[in-house]
Amino acid sequence: FAMTVSDTLRMRSNFPDLFANVKKAFLHSFSSSVLLGFVAYHSLQAFALILDLDTFMGIFLQGLCSGTAGLLAWVFFLRLMENEEMVEIWTSLHRKFWRRAPIATEPESV
Repeated sequence: FAMTVSDTLRMRSNFPDLFANVKKAFLHSFSSSVLLGFVAYHSLQAFALILDLDTFMGIFLQGLCSGTAGLLAWVFFLRLMENEEMVEIWTSLHRKFWRRAPIATEPESV
């Protein structure tokens, strides 16, 4: 499947915002993933100085803590860039777990 120049021009005229949206999503995804890898890699080095890497628990904790640090940096960076998908996920989770006080029913009288 090969697109010709005329196909590309026709697609741009039919969907003018498509390429801009794809470019923005790619930029957010790529840059935040690079940051995740950077933070996780350097966290591995930092935790290697603190934890005993001769035991299973030390290696496990090093990976767990580094992965968690990388994921936190990833989420923070996407929120900082005001990524639409991350804002939707954040809002949905916030509504799910931090609901308003439920409306209490009246106690039944006997």
